[in-house]
Amino acid sequence: DIYANIKECWKSFFAERCIDYMISSGQIVQPAVLVEEMVDSEISGVAFSRDKYGNGRINVLFGQGEGLVSGMFTPDSVLFDMSSGEIIEYSVANKQFQLIADIDGGL
Repeated sequence: DIYANIKECWKSFFAERCIDYMISSGQIVQPAVLVEEMVDSEISGVAFSRDKYGNGRINVLFGQGEGLVSGMFTPDSVLFDMSSGEIIEYSVANKQFQLIADIDGGL
């Protein structure tokens, strides 16, 4: 049920981890819920546009993005200078597991 899942997503915003992040960073984050069609991806990633130092980060792993978003798996990660494009840090994760979609679209 999409409405129940949206409700759970909003509830997660008030989780201890999220509140600790806002306190430690001094930022009040305004949540949003996106509803997207899941695709059966072989590789998933997240690009962060800018950290507090002005750097960008791209995190990538094999399988569905849920393994990345949930923190279940450690992704490959590239930290780079947004101005010059220079790579500051590059780490390759140990890729023993991945989440894959089942025939019904679940994980």
